[in-house]
Amino acid sequence: MIMADTGFWVALFSPNDQHHKLAQHTLKQLNERLITTYPVLTETCHLLLKRSGQQAVIGFMNSYAQGAFLLYTNATDYIRDLIREDQHKMAALRQALIEESEAKHPG
Repeated sequence: MIMADTGFWVALFSPNDQHHKLAQHTLKQLNERLITTYPVLTETCHLLLKRSGQQAVIGFMNSYAQGAFLLYTNATDYIRDLIREDQHKMAALRQALIEESEAKHPG
């Protein structure tokens, strides 16, 4: 999971933003789910309305409604999930190293 902040969302949904194309390109390259928080959601809506108008806000909120990103209620959930994800990766790596060692040095 990747935490997306306001600047990314504003650039992505504002065609006139100087970083719009970069945000689009970055989004296409990602292989992980995006997540954000309520404060980022509200700040993004405020800035999109101010800079790009109501249609940009509607596009952003529609993307959320369609499941384009997850919304976490607090950062604690995000950190807890990252720790769990890392623990699973480390366990898999540890198992792979054990198997490789056993294959090289049987018995």
